[in-house]
Amino acid sequence: MQKQLDFVELDELDAPLEWWEHVGYIVTIVGGAVAIAT
Repeated sequence: MQKQLDFVELDELDAPLEWWEHVGYIVTIVGGAVAIAT
């Protein structure tokens, strides 16, 4: 169980660009929604 969790953490750290891409999409969507709402 613990080994699987460690593996997932290492896997996420191994692909930081992919993680930041998802964050970028979320920020863009939220920013667009706020711009439309105001």
